[in-house]
Amino acid sequence: MQPTYDPSINPAYLNAPLQTMPPSAPGSPFYAPSPASDTSDNVFSSPSCSARPNLAASPAVTFALPILDFDDMLEDDNDDDGEWCPPSTRSTPARKRGGRQSAAAKRRARSDSPVAKKPVRKTPYNIRKRQRNPPPSRVFQMHGPGAEEMKRAITTKGFAIEATYGFECPAERCEYRMRGKSRVPDFKRHMGAHLREAYPELFDIACKGITLEEFQELSEMEKESVRNATDHDGSPFQWRGGEWRIGGCQRTFSRGDALTRHLKGRSGCMRIH
Repeated sequence: MQPTYDPSINPAYLNAPLQTMPPSAPGSPFYAPSPASDTSDNVFSSPSCSARPNLAASPAVTFALPILDFDDMLEDDNDDDGEWCPPSTRSTPARKRGGRQSAAAKRRARSDSPVAKKPVRKTPYNIRKRQRNPPPSRVFQMHGPGAEEMKRAITTKGFAIEATYGFECPAERCEYRMRGKSRVPDFKRHMGAHLREAYPELFDIACKGITLEEFQELSEMEKESVRNATDHDGSPFQWRGGEWRIGGCQRTFSRGDALTRHLKGRSGCMRIH
């Protein structure tokens, strides 16, 4: 029985060897089945001759298809093979908690250490403060006839100080001269500053403490503060006129505010009552 052929097919295609191709993946760019072919899966036909060269005049052309390794195209679930590291057994909260416990343990160790504790004194501290001598006056002290003359000018009522001295200090080596608005009380106070040692009775502004009767009314803590004062030895003394007092350094001041600053300081002297 003679085979029948489609007259529309070029006989040259029938004499050419068939190219068997492995099945390709859908959408492969190398081969695609011809829609006009009605042969088996391994036979591929071409379009019309006008779209292809004459294969009878040229040797058969074979195509070398690349071998695709689909394993390389897929992501390996075990990409970290050969790079395995053991997990850490320590955690951050545990490490912080351990640091706090370590610091607390160190503090307890320091407090329990015998070196940190101060040794007990065999003798008690001497709470009596060292006696401090008052600083010398910034105004030098007058003695002799010059001091007597200045005393008379201060104590004599109606003495013409302005006419006699012209508001210039009569003391030797003193260049004090009142400037601007001159006031007689201020000038007398300056002259009296030269007489503190020669005539201390002229100055009622003095640190003379309190009487012994007032001292007995104080609490024990206040009495101890008077005894341990820095500007006096804490012993009773006889003030002008024979009065016994305690708690004062017997310093004289030319101004009341100077005495107030002295009493507010850390001298330990008691206020005048």
